[in-house]
Amino acid sequence: MNSFHGFQQEAVQFFRTLEGNNNRHWWLANKDIYVAQVQQPMEALLAELGPQYGRVKIFRPQRDIRFSADKTPYKTHQGAYAASPEGFAWYVHLDGDGLRVGGGAWMLTSAQLARFRQSVDDEDTGVALQKLLATLQASQFEIGGDLVKTRPRGVSADHPRLQLMRRRTLHASRHEGNPPWLGTPEAISVIVSHWEALRPLITWFDSNVGAPQAVPV
Repeated sequence: MNSFHGFQQEAVQFFRTLEGNNNRHWWLANKDIYVAQVQQPMEALLAELGPQYGRVKIFRPQRDIRFSADKTPYKTHQGAYAASPEGFAWYVHLDGDGLRVGGGAWMLTSAQLARFRQSVDDEDTGVALQKLLATLQASQFEIGGDLVKTRPRGVSADHPRLQLMRRRTLHASRHEGNPPWLGTPEAISVIVSHWEALRPLITWFDSNVGAPQAVPV
């Protein structure tokens, strides 16, 4: 495995062009660019990050179109992640707009969601999460995730953390775009710096929500 040297402009341009040519004919004609400029650098990045962050995975480029009205066959981005001990994720994403780095919970089982809300409801762990998110926002991270349309059953309208109680998923990410350092080895330092900033959030999920098979206390 080669060491990671950054993502070159050809990788960003590949996704920009794919957006207007999302078909099998174009993909096959340009697959060598994808492999050399996107897949191999992403695999090299994960190989360097894996020992520090746990098991890693690069997502496949094909979309699952079985139940989608959008039948374009390929994703217009390349995502990859590293998993924490309890299965929460540090995430990195490359597309036509450049680089995005994130972390948190993109999917929660019903049992995990119940534990998440219990932890948000608790004064100690709930306030701790609020402070973590405020620190990330102060560092230009965007807070995202799915919300239920109304407050969950049994949650009062004046709950001090109502918006967090409405979350079904919760993650934070930072968009870096396409700066000059993206095509250099410096990119890994930026990614690691952001992943370390996200570590307290991942640890909060590991400690308070746990893996899907965990038994609620």
